[in-house]
Amino acid sequence: MGNTVQPASLLFPANNNPAVNDTPIFTWENSGLGLQYQFQLALDSTFEQIVTDTSGLTASYWQNNQLASGNFYYWRVRSYNLCTEGMWSAPYTFITATCQQYLSTQSPVTISQGPAANYVSILNIPELGSITDVNVVPLSGKHSWISDLQFSLTSPDGTVVQLINRPCFDENDFNIVFDDESINSTIPCPLTNGLAYQPLERLKKVNGENMQGVWRLQIRDHEDQDGGRLDAWGLKVCSVSERFDLSVNTSESNFVLCAEKDIFLRYNGEVNLNPTRLKLN
Repeated sequence: MGNTVQPASLLFPANNNPAVNDTPIFTWENSGLGLQYQFQLALDSTFEQIVTDTSGLTASYWQNNQLASGNFYYWRVRSYNLCTEGMWSAPYTFITATCQQYLSTQSPVTISQGPAANYVSILNIPELGSITDVNVVPLSGKHSWISDLQFSLTSPDGTVVQLINRPCFDENDFNIVFDDESINSTIPCPLTNGLAYQPLERLKKVNGENMQGVWRLQIRDHEDQDGGRLDAWGLKVCSVSERFDLSVNTSESNFVLCAEKDIFLRYNGEVNLNPTRLKLN
């Protein structure tokens, strides 16, 4: 082991990210063999208000417990070995987005033993917000041959994300979470441990869209004879408020004034606002 340890290079959440989900997986570059890491998360740049301080990490990532929405956070990592400690990395800062979980009330949905067919369950989100992250939370149900099934999610804007396509083989039932940031990229067989895995296509396809409206989970049963049901599913959506630009224009379009003179306009009348898709308090 050497007496010099290079500072860790932070990866995610990126510095100054204004909309991070409330359960981020912190990742950094592996600094070399035989190293361990100390991770710190704080509410201030001087790391006096510590939220998490953990050491002895051998992997170059850490998933924190749920963070408060709309908060500033600072994080850093230090590498060390038996001989010496490295310097702290330059801290990164980020802001957590507002995250909320929504569960579909349209379940269970029966999957027939008849011919191949499509089945749809809907979930309506009434709130406005620009999506920064979305996860499919416990997608669970029964089926006697899950390799017959294909799952996809359609956003209110019509964006389709393929979640999983005819997984496993001779396996029954399903219970799974889909999360782009999951460290698990390979779908397990059987599909019943309830943990988070990366979907077939990235859910970030819907980032930037408005979360308000009807979401659709579609199940395609490609074969007959085997059947089952969808028991439950939902979405965890992180979002930021949509921005609305307001402007007031004068009805006057022509003004006469001398060169190099300033003009000042003052309006003391009423202003009528006609909001669209905006909740006023």
